[in-house]
Amino acid sequence: MWRKTVLAAVAVLSLAACGGSSARPELALKAAAQTHTDAINDGDLDRVKQHMSTRCLSEWDDTSLRETLTLIHTMYGEITLKNVKVTRMNEKETRAHVEGTSGIEALDQGDGAWWVYENGTWRADDC
Repeated sequence: MWRKTVLAAVAVLSLAACGGSSARPELALKAAAQTHTDAINDGDLDRVKQHMSTRCLSEWDDTSLRETLTLIHTMYGEITLKNVKVTRMNEKETRAHVEGTSGIEALDQGDGAWWVYENGTWRADDC
């Protein structure tokens, strides 16, 4: 659940442009993953929520998210993204799968996470 969202951020995660060359959406997605990870590292609930899909936001309340951010910080400390790759993207460039590593074994064991392009930016969609 949240681990996948963290892995997306930690394995990849408000920038974006949905047109142009095929590399552009991928770069925007990688930047979004980094911005999302930075928000997680800062424990900034509002910024974390900015990078979550509408679907995921409907499944989380602020109290649960804040508790999860505290737990992540307690268990893992600062998370650094490495080897971020967009492994799959649909042809409309609105849904993509992102993988990467953080150097934290427990987080790196996952299989990446899904992101969606909505409201003008990439958002984590593994709830």
